[in-house]
Amino acid sequence: MIGRDLAIAAGLVLAASGASASAASRCEAPDTPGDYREVSCALPASAQKLRFVARFSGGHDDTQAWLEASLDGEPLACAPGSKPRLIGEDGNVFIDCRVALVEGSAARKLEIALKWSHAQYTGIELVDD
Repeated sequence: MIGRDLAIAAGLVLAASGASASAASRCEAPDTPGDYREVSCALPASAQKLRFVARFSGGHDDTQAWLEASLDGEPLACAPGSKPRLIGEDGNVFIDCRVALVEGSAARKLEIALKWSHAQYTGIELVDD
């Protein structure tokens, strides 16, 4: 039930951002105990530049969040302009990873390991960048 609620929340975040509803169905983020999520996103064949965003509320001076990305099982460094880590930010906060795929790439699966402390996970989105 919680996983379904997260998928609905992710869809609402995507709708508010102007992204297509199909983007919501690209990612799965099963609910796990603790401050950790393993996210798996199916990439459309036409994808070239994407931005994965994880959002949190209740940030304060000891809040931390970070992500590690992989593409088809291989470690992936986020593209310039990404914010894969945060420390000590207040309020509603986010981390993100910009992904630039090589044209004609056969890449089909983006995996993100999210970890955080002293904040509340509120959702994810994957949008064209």
